[in-house]
Amino acid sequence: MNEALILEKLDNLASEIQSLKSEVQAFKDAKPVPATSAQPAVSASVPMLAKFDGKYNEKDLDCLVENLLISVNDINSMLFKMKAGNELCRDIEPIAHQVYPHLIKFLYEIEGAVTLTDFEALLRNLLISVPAMNEALGFLRAGIELTDDLMPVAKIVYPKVIVALNELQQAIDNSGGIIKVVGAAASNVKEFTISEEQAEEIIKVMNSINLNNIKPVSPIGAVKQLMNPDVQKSLGAAFMMLQSMGACVQIMQKK
Repeated sequence: MNEALILEKLDNLASEIQSLKSEVQAFKDAKPVPATSAQPAVSASVPMLAKFDGKYNEKDLDCLVENLLISVNDINSMLFKMKAGNELCRDIEPIAHQVYPHLIKFLYEIEGAVTLTDFEALLRNLLISVPAMNEALGFLRAGIELTDDLMPVAKIVYPKVIVALNELQQAIDNSGGIIKVVGAAASNVKEFTISEEQAEEIIKVMNSINLNNIKPVSPIGAVKQLMNPDVQKSLGAAFMMLQSMGACVQIMQKK
């Protein structure tokens, strides 16, 4: 009896040892699961989600998580743009603090002077003038392109133009006396005025001249013509012009 009991216990012990060996081998063969950064977040979110248990649909939550994971790049881009916008706001804020009081003062000054009807008319004119403004911008762009094309030519021509202007200025400086004389003559001509009646009489005299009917004048007739007051005045005017021209010639000859 004792031997049979001992053999039974030995068989049970062998079975347990074999079972332990199998479990150890299975544990060795099993691959360790790497820890992820999401595990702490998942473990932390479990209590929070437990508070809202029954208030949300797990399918909707899965869809939300899937969309968030798919849109990571878009969300990052949006966050970068928001960050740039915040930086721009910080840069503009000092300027806004300076401009804002002046803007309020300006709006207070024009209060009542500009009505909503004026703004409507302005907006209407702007919308109507869009084609014209587009055309003007096209002309402006063409002008800028033309300026770029003419710039090399201008760089070549500009020095020559400057030299020509300097020579012209030097010529004007050297001919200062002539300019004064011309100015004096122009001033005298400007002061010479003729009334309407005088002009009509002069036109009548000029119309009475007939070069096709010229009568010869003998020496004695010439002497008689010298007694004519009109001839005497014309000769006086001619001699006065001759005297003035002679005086000018003498002045020019003195140098």
